[in-house]
Amino acid sequence: MPQLQKVLRPVLWILTSLLFFGCADFGQKFDRFKHQMSKKSDLPEPIATSSDEMPTDAALVAKAIQQWMTGRPQIQNVSFEGSASAAVAPSWFAEQGFVGTGGQLFLYNDKPQDPSEKHVTGRLEFEGPWGRRTLVLYETRYRMRGQSAAIEDLRIEPMYSNAPEPLLFVVPMEDVFKFGDRYPRTYGGLLQFVGEHAIDANAPMVVPMEKRSYVVFIIFLDQVSPSAKLEVKISNKRDDLHGYKKATQYIDFDGWSVAFLPVQFTLFGNTKSPPLYVKAVFTPGEDVGFLRRSPRRVGVFTVSGSPPP
Repeated sequence: MPQLQKVLRPVLWILTSLLFFGCADFGQKFDRFKHQMSKKSDLPEPIATSSDEMPTDAALVAKAIQQWMTGRPQIQNVSFEGSASAAVAPSWFAEQGFVGTGGQLFLYNDKPQDPSEKHVTGRLEFEGPWGRRTLVLYETRYRMRGQSAAIEDLRIEPMYSNAPEPLLFVVPMEDVFKFGDRYPRTYGGLLQFVGEHAIDANAPMVVPMEKRSYVVFIIFLDQVSPSAKLEVKISNKRDDLHGYKKATQYIDFDGWSVAFLPVQFTLFGNTKSPPLYVKAVFTPGEDVGFLRRSPRRVGVFTVSGSPPP
């Protein structure tokens, strides 16, 4: 029976897809598929996990969309026509530096009466400077004309992370005070400042082994939904969701967040006092559904105690 289920699963998915995509219009199909994609348990298996596995025309179109979204020169034998030329890109479209890093294909259909017309749904991955990551879901309808593709319909929506990866940096308070209120107003500028002034965890001997004032920065690399909630707390208990958070402040850069809080502690070498834990707690956005919006830890960092081995 398990083997039979394994065989039938892709067949049932294909049949469901054909029924669903054959009856609804372009926008309705996309909305329903996006809703499925937001629920990790309902995420279908991709039929291609890289451009090498995609049909040649689908890979060509995916590459053209990535080029368009990142402001790079267009592929010569792909054109954006009709409503596709006016498709709205995500708000980070205008920011320089993002590159396409991969993609998956979930649906690839053509019309029996016109095999040159293709209907494709997939996901594209992007990475920006300083490690920022994001995903988009796209649906497109295009027509092949020999070796060229004419994209006639295109819709793009962000795919927000439900497990954003946090990075921790500890900066001496005096370095932050020197900077005053002139802190960088961009994600990259702020991360560069933090990186230049953060204490190197691999060189604990350069830090006085005494209680000092620091600013702890948590940098989130993945874009999250506007309705998601990020909290950074500090506590002497590691395994729960609680902690002091009143002093934590947040800066949002179009879905990429930076949290920071001032703390006094002994950073290295204090074996007598219990360690302190900085917890990054994340509550997913409304797109995942009410039942899946429970808070969870996405990162726990130790900022007091013995130096690393």
